[in-house]
Amino acid sequence: MDDVPNGAGASADPRADEAAVAPELAAAAAAAARARLASFNSVDRHNLAALSLTIQHIISRAAHIAVDTEFTGLGSPELSRQKNIEDRYRALVDVVRSHALVAFGLAVFEKPDPRTRPTHYAVHSFQFSMLCRKEHKVSPSSMSFLIEHGFDFNAQIRHGIPYTPGNDVPDEPSADSNAIMRAIFNRIVAAKVPVVVHNGLLDAMFIYHSFYADLPAELSIFVSDMHDLFGSTGGFFDTKYISEFVSREPRTFLSYLFRKSEREEEVRKETPGQSFITIDAKQRIMHPATRSSLSLAELGLVDNSYNSSRKGAGKKSDQKGQQQQQKGKQGKPYCEVYAAHGFCSAYSKCPKSHDLDYILDWEETELASKLTPKERDAAKLRRAKRKALAEAMSAASAPLAKRAATGHAGALASGAAASGQVVDAPAAAAPAASFETYHSACFDAFMTGYIFAHQQLRHADIMTKHRNRVYLIGKPMALRIEQSPYSRTSQQHNDKRMKLGL
Repeated sequence: MDDVPNGAGASADPRADEAAVAPELAAAAAAAARARLASFNSVDRHNLAALSLTIQHIISRAAHIAVDTEFTGLGSPELSRQKNIEDRYRALVDVVRSHALVAFGLAVFEKPDPRTRPTHYAVHSFQFSMLCRKEHKVSPSSMSFLIEHGFDFNAQIRHGIPYTPGNDVPDEPSADSNAIMRAIFNRIVAAKVPVVVHNGLLDAMFIYHSFYADLPAELSIFVSDMHDLFGSTGGFFDTKYISEFVSREPRTFLSYLFRKSEREEEVRKETPGQSFITIDAKQRIMHPATRSSLSLAELGLVDNSYNSSRKGAGKKSDQKGQQQQQKGKQGKPYCEVYAAHGFCSAYSKCPKSHDLDYILDWEETELASKLTPKERDAAKLRRAKRKALAEAMSAASAPLAKRAATGHAGALASGAAASGQVVDAPAAAAPAASFETYHSACFDAFMTGYIFAHQQLRHADIMTKHRNRVYLIGKPMALRIEQSPYSRTSQQHNDKRMKLGL
């Protein structure tokens, strides 16, 4: 297969046209880089109580809320992907009850001025480090995946928020971390705004079981509970379902959709008369307990990979990675396995690029023959801007990497929080070089919420025709979050409604 089409003006490599970047582009990129290096709020056992009321206040102003989770295992694919949906649900219930959350990501999208700027969002992002109080299983493959993506299990065990899954603990003090997390979940329910996930059935089940009540044994009852919590008010939305069945995207993994959405918003911004999304990523909450909260750059969550195509990264790929890439040796210079699925079992040993901009540039180049000369020039300018942005981000994150490497925060003293001292977050590792750094619960939640905002611009009927549908792996239809006249809500949910006055 040829690398590129024979369209006029198309280079063999889409980046060959960007050897020189104008100074004004570099200046604009530096400003954009500062925006993309925005901080998020790292929430752990030491600062949860201090931040909880502020978090709940922010949730109360939301236009929509996106959530994501990380957990200790997925269970057996043979059981969790069964054809019969009822059997699949029962298998997933076993997974949720026997495993645990390690991180909960929350992104609150607020519209400060909905009348005059309906597509402008202020976004508050939170990363909750979670520590289950009950014994649970841990999957080695899930641990390897999380570690490969920069997850720090030492920090999670040392600083994670203790929580007790299942039903409410009798006579639990309101100041207990478990009670606080449940109060935050209750505030999300009370906000009555769209709640958004990506491929989120298992996320929804883990969140329900961790912060609300024990999972119902039957799917129909769980669906009834979810409809009562979210579906009957703001709605429950799955960006994976929308991208598969509404947008009909060629690829639907999260980071691809996010980067493609960003690039499409760039085009909308340059097109007269088009509405486009603007984001004000809010800085971390200024509180003594979050003085040293880490930025996305310090945790390696901002991708600088435009400057470092991963060709040749690592001394060798492992045997499995070599086998996977054998087919592609005469094909594209990026990893076609990763491009198709958002996952490559070779991980960082893969000899080909996992850079999403590179993949999208090649897709754009393959369509170049269908573009007018003016459209090709505009595409070339956008690639130059993105290259300048990546260079600026790399420069902006360098001081953070140095600060992280020197251990600016140090380890937490075991009695610091109890004694009232200001608590610093643990020192972070330097930003990841470029390998799949689009991954963490908080950033996944942010990407999910951004994609949803973009999808609302593209499809005017999302809020009415495509609400309350959750993607089902391997199925040609979605799981509908709808109340059936033949099903009932669970007793534990009814008890909670009475207790909370919902």
